[in-house]
Amino acid sequence: MAALVLTVTLGWLLEFKWLVVRQVTCYLEDQSPCSTKLTAALSPYSGLPLFSPELKSFNQQLPTRTQGYRLLRQSQTWFGQLTFVFAAKPPLVSLANPGTQDWLLITDDGTFISQTNQPPAGTTKVTYAASYQPQAANLPLPLTAFIAALVNQLHLKGVPVATMQIFHDQVIAGSLPDQKTALFSAAQPVSRQVASLQLILTKATMDPNLPVIDVRYEKPVLRAAIPGQTSLSIESNH
Repeated sequence: MAALVLTVTLGWLLEFKWLVVRQVTCYLEDQSPCSTKLTAALSPYSGLPLFSPELKSFNQQLPTRTQGYRLLRQSQTWFGQLTFVFAAKPPLVSLANPGTQDWLLITDDGTFISQTNQPPAGTTKVTYAASYQPQAANLPLPLTAFIAALVNQLHLKGVPVATMQIFHDQVIAGSLPDQKTALFSAAQPVSRQVASLQLILTKATMDPNLPVIDVRYEKPVLRAAIPGQTSLSIESNH
């Protein structure tokens, strides 16, 4: 009987919108308030019914709405107060800023967070080949997101890539240990290319005369050099 009363009461409260989000509070891990942009990304929570499918759906979309940040904690009360605590993501990629000596710092979700004249330790440096010198300071967002996702998956798979070079909008070369080079395509799925590379590095016996692993294709190709290039070096020219 008590369970029935509780069920009916909750249903009544939800039906008449008593249990709704009335206040959204956002902090960073050091207890400082969130930025205006991050706060705005959370504002659609206001007015959503608590414990509702709408709220659950919005929670699932949260990572795409709060790029550049990692959610540490989320809590809610019966009185409609929703509290979030975020941490700013560290840079994963240092992308050369064309025409300057500066570097654009990018997180694992492709978010630009700041600009610096010295790449932070632990980030993968990404520069441009002499044959590809974009005029704009920023690459197209899909390519930036691809590079961030690529570096992130390589890190997760334990494949160290200290530097990368962009040859044009679709081709990216990454330096590997033992003077090997990997070729990636921004037009192909990241996960498939990383899996192919990891398989070759761990299972295959490579010919030292074929140090380039081209994973742009369904079946990877071992090459003597990067197509159209006379040198395997992809060290930073920034």
